[in-house]
Amino acid sequence: MTRARFTVRLIAAPGAATVAPPPDWAALHAADLGNNSLKKGTRLVWLSTGVDDRLMPNTKSTVEMLRTHGFTPEFVESPGGHTWLSWRDYLIAFAPRLYR
Repeated sequence: MTRARFTVRLIAAPGAATVAPPPDWAALHAADLGNNSLKKGTRLVWLSTGVDDRLMPNTKSTVEMLRTHGFTPEFVESPGGHTWLSWRDYLIAFAPRLYR
């Protein structure tokens, strides 16, 4: 099985309301994003973000970018924001999916 590791470095301007990946991220990772065997071998791309989380726009743009490149990410909007309780709920929902 082919495994790819994507690294997204988030950049925030001082006082910025959101954090965004560099605009050239997709260009830098074009080979992986266009790799058909990687798409077939990727069984799960799962993202969840709270509706009150300041990172929601970034999550939605990441999901859309992955879909544009032929991946099938699962995206779940959850109540609340960027809190420990949300992370705990995400772990409870996500961890069992790793073993299906």
